[in-house]
Amino acid sequence: MAEKSLCRESLMCPICLDLLQSPVTIPCGHSFCKTCIDYNWKDQRGWYRCPECRKSFHYRPALVKNFMLAGVAEQLKETAPTAADCYAGPQDVNCDMCSGKRKMKAHKSCMQCLVSYCQVHLQPHYDIAVLQKHQLVAPSHTLQENICQEHNEVKKMFCRTDNQLVCVVCCMDQHKEHVTVTASSEKEEKQLRLQDRKAQLNQSIQHIEKELQNLQQEEMRIMDSAERAEAHMEGSAEKVVRCLLIKKRKLKRLIWGERNMELNLVDVQEKQLLRNMSTLKKSISDMDTLMSIQNPCHFLHQYSFQSWLLPPLTPSMSHSPSVYAEAVAQAMSNLSTALNTSIRDFSAPEPEPTNRAGFLSCACDISMDPSTAHTALFLSAENRVVTLRSPAQGPSDHPHSFTHYRQVLSREALSGRCYWEMEWNWKVGVRMALCYGDIERRGHLDDCAFGHNLKSWAVETFDGKFSFWFNKERLELSGRPASRIGVFLDHSAGVVSFYSISHSMTLLHRLQTSFNQPLHVGVWFYWGYHGDTVYFPPIRNNPPKPNTKSATDGN
Repeated sequence: MAEKSLCRESLMCPICLDLLQSPVTIPCGHSFCKTCIDYNWKDQRGWYRCPECRKSFHYRPALVKNFMLAGVAEQLKETAPTAADCYAGPQDVNCDMCSGKRKMKAHKSCMQCLVSYCQVHLQPHYDIAVLQKHQLVAPSHTLQENICQEHNEVKKMFCRTDNQLVCVVCCMDQHKEHVTVTASSEKEEKQLRLQDRKAQLNQSIQHIEKELQNLQQEEMRIMDSAERAEAHMEGSAEKVVRCLLIKKRKLKRLIWGERNMELNLVDVQEKQLLRNMSTLKKSISDMDTLMSIQNPCHFLHQYSFQSWLLPPLTPSMSHSPSVYAEAVAQAMSNLSTALNTSIRDFSAPEPEPTNRAGFLSCACDISMDPSTAHTALFLSAENRVVTLRSPAQGPSDHPHSFTHYRQVLSREALSGRCYWEMEWNWKVGVRMALCYGDIERRGHLDDCAFGHNLKSWAVETFDGKFSFWFNKERLELSGRPASRIGVFLDHSAGVVSFYSISHSMTLLHRLQTSFNQPLHVGVWFYWGYHGDTVYFPPIRNNPPKPNTKSATDGN
């Protein structure tokens, strides 16, 4: 290491302090970069001095290229770092052992010596057995922080009572009664804690990645479903358009055929009426001629001879108006109404409310069904209060009651848009569930427990912490401790939102799925003491609390 450094220093330009570039030698024997010596002598007139030995020359010496130094410098340049890498910069740690104006960059710091070393001065720590036991770390500006200012000793101990590094003398003096351990053991213990915490964070990251993957799959499913629906709509719409065009042409032919037939009938009747009118006009003309005869005998003779001039009156021809146009108009109106109704059926669902007043507009009162209650549960206050009693009252003979888990279902089967709230002591272990009415009731299998099957969805609360359960999978939720939960259900949209209610409404979890049956509210006391209760307050006619924040506050 030292040989490399010496070789490098011998090949450095005294002017730029870097490896020689196109080295040239002047008569005094010193070598410089051609560019450096040209720039150094640029403003000199008369006498030219060597920047190294200060020897003067009356005439500017000829610059002779040193081919040997050029070759060696090129080889060293390929294997050795540059001057910028060797010398310490403003942000680098200086070697404490280097002398001179420019110090080398520190390569390691020794925790025992409390000194930073460059690669040259660090070599004894690799060669000498005693120094090999020293702890070498990355170069540090804060080595002096490891020295006790009071006793001038290295801080090798850690006081757990005061949570600070101390020296051995401190452990025997002001920290005598404190819990102290070696700094290395404390470091190992904290590293183990960090590893455990890191493992937890990695699990959280894996969970988030899984959730992101599920969301991406859901996104792909939604896009695929929309594309398939659009393709089906396009195909069906084209079929409908083709069918309508065919029907249009047929109806057009029928309408024009009906028009021509009726026009022909009108034309026949019109010609008949014109003939009748011509006959009547001729009769009127003959009557005028007859009435102009003055001779009575001649008049009577002509009158008796032309008695046909008094023809019977021609009856008027009636024409019943066609109802075909009205029938076609009515059929097209019915078709337009049916299409508009079908399109409205696919319109976007109504959005979820954004504040408590909006939720209360969907409020419904919840009461429990006594026939489904486990014998350890007691219902009161119009079945809106569920109380845990111990011991249980013996087995129930009712076929609809839960026999193993301390669970109960609501009397109401919910569909449409509903909102309700539940209160409890937040230190009690309770699951508030939504489930189908055909969930199993007998035995202690997973088919009966809320959140352990495909027929129920549950939010668990215990000691101020929340989690969501479905099909025996648990999802930890973030949320502040609260003693009231609000639940919003949009059955047709497949949306269930759980809110923690204190001074504001904080979203705990939103479920997006599809339901094929009405849902019942369920309560499961999986942990608690005698007298613990769950209460479903009647909120249908209760006004919203003042200064209620948005339902999405705190998310």
